[in-house]
Formats: sequence, C-alpha cells, structure tokens
Amino acid sequence: MCPYGSDMHVRLLSRVVDEASDFVLVTDFTPPSQGGPFIEYANQSLLHATGFTLEELAGKPYGAIIADENDPRAIETIAENLEAARVNEKEILLRRKDGTPFWVEFTGKPLRDDGSGLEHWVSVGRDITLRKQSMEQLAALMTAMDAVTGHLEIYTLDGGDYTAVFRNREADSDISELVDMLLNDPVLRDATALRQRLSAGESVTITADGLQIRPCDSNAATLVCIRQKVS
Repeated sequence: MCPYGSDMHVRLLSRVVDEASDFVLVTDFTPPSQGGPFIEYANQSLLHATGFTLEELAGKPYGAIIADENDPRAIETIAENLEAARVNEKEILLRRKDGTPFWVEFTGKPLRDDGSGLEHWVSVGRDITLRKQSMEQLAALMTAMDAVTGHLEIYTLDGGDYTAVFRNREADSDISELVDMLLNDPVLRDATALRQRLSAGESVTITADGLQIRPCDSNAATLVCIRQKVS
C-alpha cells in the first residue's frame, strides 16, 4: 500500500479524477468582482464534453464555459455565492467549443489548504441534457393530454392493481370509479376477462357511448382510458 501523500498516491488520485465519468473543474479563489475564478484544471470528461483542451481553458475565467443562454439571475446567484465562499448547487447551461449549450447539474465547494494558505474551488457535475429534454417533452405531453376534450385517464399496474396516474380536466369521476372497479375488483375482472383481453393487446370498448380502454405496451402495464366528447 502506497503511503498517503506519496507521489504514487497523488498520481493514483489524479488518474481517478481524470478518468471519472462526472465532470471535475478546479479554479483558483479569485472572486468574480476581480474577474475570476480562473480555471486551473478540468478532467477529461469535461474536456470531452465541451471540446476544449486544458491548454485552451487554463487561466481563463470560469465564465468561458458558461453559455450565454442562462437565466441572468442564476448567473448572478452563482457569482454571489462565489464572492461569499458559499457552496453552489445549480443546474446551468455550459458552452461547448462550437458554441452549442448543454445542461449540467453541478456542486461547487471551496477547498482550503490550511497548511499552505491556498484556496480553490472544486466543482463536480454531470450532463443532464437528456433529463431536461425528457422533462420538457413530458410537460408538453401532459399539457396536450389535458387539452383533450372528453374523459382521459392513464393507469399503471402497481403491485397487482391499476392506479390512475393522470386524469385530464374533463375526467368524469363516475367513469373513473367504473374503470377502477372493472380493472381491480376480482369478481368483475374475472367475469369480464378484461385484463386478459388488454394483456393480449386488445383495445376494449366497455360502454355504449364509446368509453374505451387501450393498452400502451405489450404486457398492458400502462393503460389509457378515453371517451371522446361528442360534438
């Protein structure tokens, strides 16, 4: 075992940080009011994500990799926290070398060396672009579904029973109660073979006015219950 603080130990830690999948950025402690902090180190994950080399970033202010598209208030808050040596925990847009932005979730903490008096900022983050896009797409989808005229519900299978996870604003509580009974009451679901039909991929119309339950996947773990409003 190499002793703590030895050259071998330092090289090992450096390699671990450099090959980590999370982004690691180290800057000096120069406050934003004096043009800093200035970048001293970025690991390979961050360099690969941004397209910069360490030589291109070293000595540049941290703002060199922050995208212009960010909310100005978010950037102001980061600067205020840096000035006051407070921990930063944010979701912001970073800038690639070609100018395109991407979302990053990061935590920045002050790192003080009591022995030498040196101070640095260490920020650790990860790319959350896909998560942000998924959230935006989901929000758009939920808005679109809520605008559907007529009754609309989504059910998911949870522990043997179906639970409603979404109802639009025109959902009828009497219909919801009926669907819940048909799906989850042991006597009714066996008598109608509703679950078997849905699991087989069949869309089942259950009332004369067009109330239909449709499976969304191969094992009917997610169902859509819909009745269009007749104009």
